[in-house]
Amino acid sequence: MTLTPEEAQRVHVLSLLEGKRITPAQAAEALGLTPRQVRRLRVALRMEGPAALVHGNRGRPAPNQLPEPLRTQIVALARGRYAGLNDHHLTEKLTTVEAL
Repeated sequence: MTLTPEEAQRVHVLSLLEGKRITPAQAAEALGLTPRQVRRLRVALRMEGPAALVHGNRGRPAPNQLPEPLRTQIVALARGRYAGLNDHHLTEKLTTVEAL
């Protein structure tokens, strides 16, 4: 598991909090969170380790992504027949001419 820089910062600040080097208020200010959120993260870190600070949707596909064949078709049209069109005009052409 690889932590993003923001998640690594959270682990660092929360470890300082666990070592009583900073107060919960200082940790909240450093992380840009409320003291209640810091308490919640602190408990999660104690129970599950650094993996608890990783966003729950990491690694999951986006729920609104297009099916791969349709995406491939759109990219081919955008690079080929409709190359040079901006997003708005490309969308119009795909809906009216291509019926996508």
